[in-house]
Formats: sequence, C-alpha cells, structure tokens
Amino acid sequence: MFGGMAESVRNGGVAVGVVEKREEDKDCEDKCQDQCGELDWKYRLGGAVACVVIGCLISLCSFMRFRDCIDGECGAFGVFYTLGNLIILAGSMFFRGPLYQLFRMFDRIRVCATVTFLITMVLTIVFAAVGGIDDGARTGLIFLFCMCQSISSFWYALTWIKLPWVSYTAADFITEKCCGCTQQDMIGPRV
Repeated sequence: MFGGMAESVRNGGVAVGVVEKREEDKDCEDKCQDQCGELDWKYRLGGAVACVVIGCLISLCSFMRFRDCIDGECGAFGVFYTLGNLIILAGSMFFRGPLYQLFRMFDRIRVCATVTFLITMVLTIVFAAVGGIDDGARTGLIFLFCMCQSISSFWYALTWIKLPWVSYTAADFITEKCCGCTQQDMIGPRV
C-alpha cells in the first residue's frame, strides 16, 4: 500500500521538476536533454552564434559560384547554399536541445514552414546531384528551391516571435493582416 503511494509522490515530484527521473525511467528526449542541459547559457549562445555565423558565411560564399550558374552548372551553388542553411538550423538546437527543437519544429504554427524548408533542401540537393537534367532547367529549379528555402526559413523565424500586444506570433499577425484570417479561423472551430 505505501509502496504505491511512495511511487505516486515520486511521480508527482518528477512532474513538477522537484525530483529527477530515475535512469531507467528516462526516455530518449530526457537523455538528450541531460547532455544538452550540461551546457550553461554562455556556451549555448556561443554554439548557436558560431553555427549561425558559419552557416551564413557558407551560404554567402555559395554566391561565389554564381558565375557557374550562368554557365549552366548550378549544382555547387545549391549544395553550399543548402549546407549553410542546415548549419544555421543546427545552431537553433543549442538553446533547448535537439529533440525539443525537432518536436517544436512540427507545432501547428511551424509545420508548413518546416516541411517546405526540408523538402526544398532535399530537392535542391537532388537536382544538384542527379545527372541527365537540362542545364537551364536545373539552374532554374535550383534557384527556385533556394528562394523557397529562404522564404520558408524567414516564415519559420516569424513563428517564434511573440508580439507583446497580442497572444500570438508575428506569422499569425501577418496572415491575419494580409489574408484577413483570424487566429481562430486558422485553428478552426473548437469541438
């Protein structure tokens, strides 16, 4: 009888963060958070800034291959641009841990931007690597996919910005003002 009550008290303490989970009760997310949790905010911020700076440099350096795109060989541009975006995305995982970030990427407000971003990155690499495609078509598609990467990453960033005078994000606010949709219209009726 008291064993069950002790377990209930322990579980309640774990739920509110007073008691740590036992090692055998930890799932993959908990173990990953333990590893990332060891970093203090100075190192987390340093890692994030380093990834963003390196990613931006790689993406900007991809434009040195722009002349090759005019000649029809745009693969290196697309690959380096996408690599830079992946490194920037990895930088965001320093703040709360990689699993937390991955789960939050697929929240209702972010899922469209996330899926678009990931699909266009994959398509950029595929069209850059696969042979047998007309050079003009390849160049046009790679440019299109890189522009879609930029737009979707911008929209993704807007979903993290909470506006102080409203209870929703900058992306919701823009959608409301441009499309006339309210936040309730985007969520749908409550059942």
